[in-house]
Amino acid sequence: MSEAPRVKLQCNDCHGQRWHVLRASYAAEGEEEVDGETEYWTDKFEIFQCQGCESVLVRRSFDFSLFIGQEPEQSYFPARISRRRPQWLQQVSGELQSLLGEVYNALHADSPRLALMGIRAVVDLAIMETVGDVGSFPEKLAALEKGGFVGQKQREFLAAVLAAGNAAAHRGHAASTQELEFAMDIVENLLQAIYALEGAAQHIRVKTPPRRNSTKSGD
Repeated sequence: MSEAPRVKLQCNDCHGQRWHVLRASYAAEGEEEVDGETEYWTDKFEIFQCQGCESVLVRRSFDFSLFIGQEPEQSYFPARISRRRPQWLQQVSGELQSLLGEVYNALHADSPRLALMGIRAVVDLAIMETVGDVGSFPEKLAALEKGGFVGQKQREFLAAVLAAGNAAAHRGHAASTQELEFAMDIVENLLQAIYALEGAAQHIRVKTPPRRNSTKSGD
């Protein structure tokens, strides 16, 4: 009996590229008339199992004879997760958690415009919850810096993210995967600083032993 084919695929549970074994497959074929010509298509479904955690996924590959020189269109169920949600996410407000959930879903569904517009909305809501409604985006960023929540560099980074979100909303800009990763790095850094790090710092303060009252000690 021959060994089942193996391929490396993204595993949502293992959080990385893992070897998957092909467990079953099915292909449907057909034809249709396009501009007086007969074109042929194949719709293939494959069930894979991760060799690490044994979770299962389905890959669909659609090939059409019009796709000359192109790879078949592929999609996965469940969708492959492109970015893990941080553990501290539960510390942000409920409304922000809900909005962020939609952003992560857009990232997983490979919807860059929706993700960028959602990222802009996340930044706007986080600023509103922190310093209030103080005007335009530049005025809000200035208030955020004045309040000590971000430094000058972080303010510039956030301005770049907001500009990208505006471009997605008003000019149809679709950011690359790398651009989206950078944008999420900047936004998650902001949220962690505002909502999570103060609690972490307080925990460290409580757990740190007091300084000894000794002239010989250097601490």
